[in-house]
Amino acid sequence: MSVFVDGEHWGEINATDIAHWLFHEDFLMKLTHKFAELMPERRPQDPHLNGAGLRFETMEHGGEYPDAMPQAIKLTDAEGRSCIYVPITQDGKVVDSQRFAFDLEDD
Repeated sequence: MSVFVDGEHWGEINATDIAHWLFHEDFLMKLTHKFAELMPERRPQDPHLNGAGLRFETMEHGGEYPDAMPQAIKLTDAEGRSCIYVPITQDGKVVDSQRFAFDLEDD
């Protein structure tokens, strides 16, 4: 696995070393997951616009509250292409869009 610090490549590291460092009490690190753009040819498709051939799989449940709300839903098309949908959050809390609002900027 490659190690980057502030965008600079520092070298390679194995999983055993990562686990040792992550669980060391004096080690402070923020682990950030990097994502690649989902190119059009890899995106799940619904050619008939009716959901036929699509499979939905609920993933992790729960979250902040002790309920059964899925925290992610995986969608897979008939050709095996998939993507994962997650709830919209603001300040770490799941939210429901109410409206758009235009705010005047303060000068």
